[in-house]
Amino acid sequence: MKITKVIKQNNTNGRYNIFVDDEYAFSASDEDILKYSIKSGVEISKEQLNFLIESCEETKCYNYALYILSKKDYTEYEISKKLSNKGYSFTTINKTIEKLKLYDIINDERYAKKYINDCINIKKYGKKKIEYNLKNKGINPDIIKQYFFDVDNEYENALEISKKKLKYINNKKDIKNKLIRHLLSKGFEYDIIKKAINSIKIENDGDEL
Repeated sequence: MKITKVIKQNNTNGRYNIFVDDEYAFSASDEDILKYSIKSGVEISKEQLNFLIESCEETKCYNYALYILSKKDYTEYEISKKLSNKGYSFTTINKTIEKLKLYDIINDERYAKKYINDCINIKKYGKKKIEYNLKNKGINPDIIKQYFFDVDNEYENALEISKKKLKYINNKKDIKNKLIRHLLSKGFEYDIIKKAINSIKIENDGDEL
């Protein structure tokens, strides 16, 4: 077999279509073109062709992972899912994930720490919602357990959210239950909710919880 044509793709910077015996065989990046000396007229075996196809696919997968990670942080599970949805093989994805971890580009412990901090201090989520979301993102439960949730901090967040919500409740009937439902949706545990709501003076809404 012989590489007969190396044609630059029209709509993609730095990628080329490689033809073997005048038939399209695979695509390669400019870095792979140089790395593997891919050029017209080179004789290759079936084994060499398979190696080039696999290696170039790995480069493409890795570069795509870098591209999406440049826009937003993702967990290992989320990146794997996105790569799978693009049609990359299980083996290629695993190699890409290991490379990303090797260079510390993805790190689930770091991700979890930042996510928890943002959820507590910016989004004002409660512990249950944070843990639920992290599990859905594929974070190992052992990683989640490493982080301490400050009860006093959660109470202050629940109290702040309750006071804000109270300003927008037009129908003053059954206010406490409305606040409870709202705080539950934010992921707060009932003991925190009870303490926060009982700290607010709500007229004509019965006794303490």
